[in-house]
Amino acid sequence: MASKISFMVKKLDTSDDDTEALNFFEDLCKRYFPNKSFVWAVQFRTWETNRVIQRELYVNIGLAFAAVFVVTLLLVANLFSCILVCVCVIFTLVNVCGFMHFWGLTIDTLTSILLILSIGLAIDYSAHIGHKFMTIYGNRNERAKHTVTTIGPAVINGGFSTFLAFILLSTSSSYVFSTFFKVFFLVVVFGLFNGVCVLPVLLSWMGPPPYLNAKSMTLVEESSAKLHTSSATHLPNELPALHYTVNDVSSKSESPILDKDFKEKANDNSISVDRCDPQRMLVEPMNHTSQESSPLLKENSFIHQPLSCEQLIKDCEEYLEAEKNGNDKE
Repeated sequence: MASKISFMVKKLDTSDDDTEALNFFEDLCKRYFPNKSFVWAVQFRTWETNRVIQRELYVNIGLAFAAVFVVTLLLVANLFSCILVCVCVIFTLVNVCGFMHFWGLTIDTLTSILLILSIGLAIDYSAHIGHKFMTIYGNRNERAKHTVTTIGPAVINGGFSTFLAFILLSTSSSYVFSTFFKVFFLVVVFGLFNGVCVLPVLLSWMGPPPYLNAKSMTLVEESSAKLHTSSATHLPNELPALHYTVNDVSSKSESPILDKDFKEKANDNSISVDRCDPQRMLVEPMNHTSQESSPLLKENSFIHQPLSCEQLIKDCEEYLEAEKNGNDKE
């Protein structure tokens, strides 16, 4: 035998009122009809969602944040830098949730999904800054400044391209599409702000020391840039010319700089440096020697001797110091 009791509920104002009403009806049913009785209505499905969504949102955000933290720690390879990066992600989520209130958005199924997805989107802007900071040698202020000037434009371009991906949703009248645009727009804006503006400041105050090979990486980068910049200019007579060719170990193919072309550069006392990556490249000097000075050499040939990246760094240091002294004398 089955029976039912019908009742009507007036329209409630907030989701908290819905949750309170659902709890009241369930307690009433269990108190007076404890055996195989339940309360049900079509709108109770939405009320049930509102009742559990807060706890589910916290749990899923925590799990997503834990996954992002582990992956970032493996890639950045520094605990304190990873913590600062994740702190900026937390700042971004707090900013987004706070601004959602003023934009008329509430926590529901759609916004909860978008907030969870926002963690993976927001980490991108901060992780690049944190990783680049670890590869630069110097004091904290210099490293933070160099980080912003080198990787900052690329991060901003990435955020702008992401914004272009969903900008057309701003004209939609659908609640789903308009909410998608609002939440992701806030994530891009606050993610870029915290990644490019806030994180470098934090790193300049309390940033961790760089990687062990950061000094050699920074020196090779700066020396290569300096040599490429001055490749079209002549050196003073008292400064020796540095000539290098680079062989790619991974492909075992020689540098595109041919002997003939390199001879012209050498005769012109110019500097030629092609790709120097200590992890992938084998650097060799190319010293021009005429046929008269060495009868063992054929015409248009060069002496190839192995040169380590440490020796290249030393030569670059000597060259830059000599050039600096020459400019001071002038």
